[in-house]
Amino acid sequence: MEPQYDVSVIICTYNREHWIGDAIQSLLDLRTEGNVQYEIIVVDNASTDNTPEVIAQIANSSDRPVRYVREPRQGPSAARNRGIAEAKGEWLAFVDDDERADPDWLLELLAMTAKKGVRVVGGAVQLISSEASAQPLSPHLEQVLAPGGRRKYECRFTPKHALNSGNQMLHRSVFDEIGVYKESWTEGGEDTELFTRLYSAGVEAWYTPKAIVLHLVPPYRMSAGYVQWLSLRQGWSLARAEVEKRGTMHAVCMAVARICRTILLMPQLLRARVSGNADLLVFRRSQIWRTQGYVRGILRCIAPEAFAQEKFLSQLEFRGERQQFA
Repeated sequence: MEPQYDVSVIICTYNREHWIGDAIQSLLDLRTEGNVQYEIIVVDNASTDNTPEVIAQIANSSDRPVRYVREPRQGPSAARNRGIAEAKGEWLAFVDDDERADPDWLLELLAMTAKKGVRVVGGAVQLISSEASAQPLSPHLEQVLAPGGRRKYECRFTPKHALNSGNQMLHRSVFDEIGVYKESWTEGGEDTELFTRLYSAGVEAWYTPKAIVLHLVPPYRMSAGYVQWLSLRQGWSLARAEVEKRGTMHAVCMAVARICRTILLMPQLLRARVSGNADLLVFRRSQIWRTQGYVRGILRCIAPEAFAQEKFLSQLEFRGERQQFA
């Protein structure tokens, strides 16, 4: 008979041999107070580096179950869905390969489910530099790189404060009710799309600042080039979500409104440039790039043949980050 667990912790990875070991170790070091049985499932999304060897070495020396699964279908949705299919736990917790879980992370998530009587919870995401000698991140960069998971108080998740897939736990019954991740969402936003379905179904989700993961920020993620890529991706996926949820006409109106707001941002952009505050300038530019991505997404939805933008779209695919910047 196969063992059953209270929690299956799922971590998906792609070409992160230099980070995945520390990520898994943080999960092995989780405190349970002897009351929680959990397994770790590492889904390798077709890595081409030494990721399998790194995971195998850890699994062979660990007393806790660490299962390696290779998922050849590319994309975070396919990887997470494979983890869901493989999991043997009643609860499914998710963390990313560039994150480190606080020792009490799992206990705090479980405590929140009991406190609120809910089937979905999420926690805080704190940014840390991957370079020991690096300077602390400015609030402007934090707002761009980690828009969610930064609140200091308990609250219910809403469309304006959505669940973060890098720090969440859901009861297995939620996926039975609303379905799993949509694998066609390869340009990002798949986690927001899942939350939209969850929210529409009336499934209550709560945030706790006590369940903490540390999110690594390498130097390239502080560059204007990366922030541009991220912002374009966010705008594109938001446009797609708007079209699916509210229809093309509403999305077009939102695009016009965004363009108007962007025009009004120009004086602030100019002041940031004159002040010499590089982080503030990148933050202001990110708002413009997000609008650009949104408009391009709307154009493709309206006239996919005339505005196919295949080259642009291929650059937004989640592997684009590690191929272009890492």
